[in-house]
Amino acid sequence: MPCSDSRVVPTPFTGARPGDLLELRTAGDIAPPYQGHAACGVAGSLELAVRAQQVPDIVVCGHSHCGAVQGLLREQNVQTMPPVRRWLSEAGHRTRSDERRQTQGLGEDPVAATRRHVLAQHDHLRDVPSRTERTP
Repeated sequence: MPCSDSRVVPTPFTGARPGDLLELRTAGDIAPPYQGHAACGVAGSLELAVRAQQVPDIVVCGHSHCGAVQGLLREQNVQTMPPVRRWLSEAGHRTRSDERRQTQGLGEDPVAATRRHVLAQHDHLRDVPSRTERTP
């Protein structure tokens, strides 16, 4: 699951050939927390990949200088982009209240923040049932 950033091209560093990877790209590699009753393109794509196409591994591929992580660290960077702000709220680092949203647990160092962000998205993927349930 690489970021939608066009600078991230997984085939060179994975050694994959055409047909080896099924890529699900989202801004900031965000995998929203699983909610079985809600429609979600990420959960639906993962279910199709794992259950129908028998994809054996899911990899969350973060990268340096990620604009989404920068938006999480500095909300003013995305202040004029309401859809982006809403998408970033799905990353699982912020409160869901109407109060001013605060970044939780990312810190200020962008490299460390990116690492923590990727781990948080990985944790969200652990809750997707189709990740462990395969069609025989």
